[in-house]
Amino acid sequence: VRVVERARALLAWRGREAALYDLGDGRLRTTPFTHPDAVAEGIVLDAGEVITRDVGGGVWLWGGGAQPRALAQGGVARIAVDRDGRQLVGWGDDGLRRWSLPAGTSAGHVLAGSAIAGAAFLERGGLLAWSAAGEFWRVGDAGAGAGWQTRCAPRGVAVAADGRSAISYCDTALIRHDVAAGGVAARWNSPELIDGVRFDADA
Repeated sequence: VRVVERARALLAWRGREAALYDLGDGRLRTTPFTHPDAVAEGIVLDAGEVITRDVGGGVWLWGGGAQPRALAQGGVARIAVDRDGRQLVGWGDDGLRRWSLPAGTSAGHVLAGSAIAGAAFLERGGLLAWSAAGEFWRVGDAGAGAGWQTRCAPRGVAVAADGRSAISYCDTALIRHDVAAGGVAARWNSPELIDGVRFDADA
């Protein structure tokens, strides 16, 4: 279940079926959609369109009066939408796939062949992507720039509000990234296991 306050909607799923309800009166907003495989996650856009990912790696766009359609048939492990609801990214064992919203038009496939463990949108445009082995990339409209290696499998990543810096951590190492320049800015070691990290509001 996912509650979306801005869209005043509740997205619920069980098994292969997902349904969108109005938070005000509890009524169905659109016909429930049955996926080819069990639903793993979902996102509701402000205008009422729904993006869902099934456990088989398929990504689907539905709701908002449009017929459901597949944006990807498989291979996507996670999805994310930017703050304005205009870009969708999906990642997995074959790089990053991007779509423009709300139309769901393909906006490219980058880092093909690279297994991507995570990605985050940057405030000034673009994406930060990383692998399970600790390699990071800045991705812009022209594609992915040269990656930089930390040799430290990230357990978590936080991005600064201005999108110019990021911090990753792995076990007892804390690494600050200069995202704009594309490299490691500083590295610290902790005497204890690091469980989380975040930038303050002014970072």
